[in-house]
Amino acid sequence: MDKGTALDENLWVTKELYGVLPSYDEAGGNGSRLLFKGGDTRQDKRRVKTIISNLARLYQKDIRAVNKKASEISGQRTMNVLPLSPDTILVPIKVRRPIGKDDGATGYIVFKAVDKVCDLDCGCRVLLKDGQFIDILERLSTIEKRMAFARHMTDYTYLCCKMECAEYEVNSELFSLSQNIINLLHKYDIIKGR
Repeated sequence: MDKGTALDENLWVTKELYGVLPSYDEAGGNGSRLLFKGGDTRQDKRRVKTIISNLARLYQKDIRAVNKKASEISGQRTMNVLPLSPDTILVPIKVRRPIGKDDGATGYIVFKAVDKVCDLDCGCRVLLKDGQFIDILERLSTIEKRMAFARHMTDYTYLCCKMECAEYEVNSELFSLSQNIINLLHKYDIIKGR
């Protein structure tokens, strides 16, 4: 990793990264578009997978281990929500139809940056808290399920941090307890009209 890359990756955290989306540059090369709070965007020549892996390293996580644990928790093989920290829960979204074989269609948005999700005729749109939006090539119901799971993972990772669970070890009793606490909190929010 060269010095320029390391500096850029530290900016991902300090500038508050909102998303990493697959993108073609002006020359047609496959890369990524980084979305930051406040509407700042940057084009990067690296693929989404590489950027997410490097971002995980900033949080001292191995992306393969995070993906494996997320898969075990969700019961899904692909398109899993990736919890890097309580404040950096990455939600996978399909944002393009790739031109080339290995170009990829999936990007990631940071869960806490999402304001709401709206239905469109040919997919849906995610509105971010700073006014940016991302059009998605998936059904609203699919994205809502991922957002609900991301909310659960946020609560779960906060609970793990409180209990000093540094490696997201899934203890079935702890997981059941966290699910019950989360359900109670959501019921409380509904009763209070939040």
